[in-house]
Amino acid sequence: MSLNITIDDTSPLVMYSSGGMWWDVRQNASDPSLYNGTVHQATSTNATAALDFSGSSITVYGRSNRGYIASVDSTLNWMHDPPTNGSNILFHQDNLDMGFHTVYVGNFANFQGPELDFSLDRFVVGARLGETNATLEEMTIESHDPAVRGFGNITTVPVGRNGTSLYATGEGSGIAFNFTGASLAIYSPPWTPGLPPAGQYSIYLNSTTTPPGKTDKPFMSYPGSMNGQGELRFFANGLPQGEHRVAIVNANEALGFDYATYTRPDEYVTYPWMCWSNCSTTNGSGQQTGPGYKQVLQGPSTSNGGTTRAVIGTGTALSVIGMWLSLQMISGKL
Repeated sequence: MSLNITIDDTSPLVMYSSGGMWWDVRQNASDPSLYNGTVHQATSTNATAALDFSGSSITVYGRSNRGYIASVDSTLNWMHDPPTNGSNILFHQDNLDMGFHTVYVGNFANFQGPELDFSLDRFVVGARLGETNATLEEMTIESHDPAVRGFGNITTVPVGRNGTSLYATGEGSGIAFNFTGASLAIYSPPWTPGLPPAGQYSIYLNSTTTPPGKTDKPFMSYPGSMNGQGELRFFANGLPQGEHRVAIVNANEALGFDYATYTRPDEYVTYPWMCWSNCSTTNGSGQQTGPGYKQVLQGPSTSNGGTTRAVIGTGTALSVIGMWLSLQMISGKL
């Protein structure tokens, strides 16, 4: 069975080139085609966006009136669709190996200006979580659930889906809970004036202690951002069978926790090449191998030993895309 999860353009999981310098956030609540009524719009060919994800398919929604690039794991595709209104499918790829991938999209043409209009609305990630005939059970953990444990400076605030959320402020404060499932999604509450600004945070999976100890390595770290609709803070697909511990640790400013959802199949599929906890590090750093970092993915076992494929880092790939565009401009091919 498969599961889909939507990542809005305003999520901190989406990485915009130059920190979003070439992007403008536009709101249009009256457009029913937009997810949460927002898009990121760009008129510069330097504007690119990337998303690291765990899954087996990816769909990108938005709009372009000239042309754009799209790729998964650095295989570039030049796309050109007739101008349309609203949010439409810009790029789709399925039948990916279940594993860690990076998708990139970007504005693309041989000129710049307001006539070059590219809008990014959302990503939809699909993942194979169970056997073909498996049943998926989705559960929710609210911020007031006894399973949720706070550490450090934790306060309860009257915002969120059920009227309350937890806020961790100060470096090292955070939220942790255990769950049993093959996928996980964590959401923060809607930001409102008076709440502390969102800051950088790290995700730990199956750390040795709570809070994570010095020997534990974060699975991923993300910048903070604020979104009036609430936002997806983290998602994971393809976790192995059994109980897992997740810890969200604040690095600066504040971190809000509203609720989390997790999905449990009655028949698991195991992906042994997906490492989630204290895996090998990249260049000796404290960041473990994971989405957007160099890693070899092995396809499902076959008689000839399966397949391998390298995934390069997000920052490296965005640089490659930029250099490729520059060379094309110089050579007059664009």
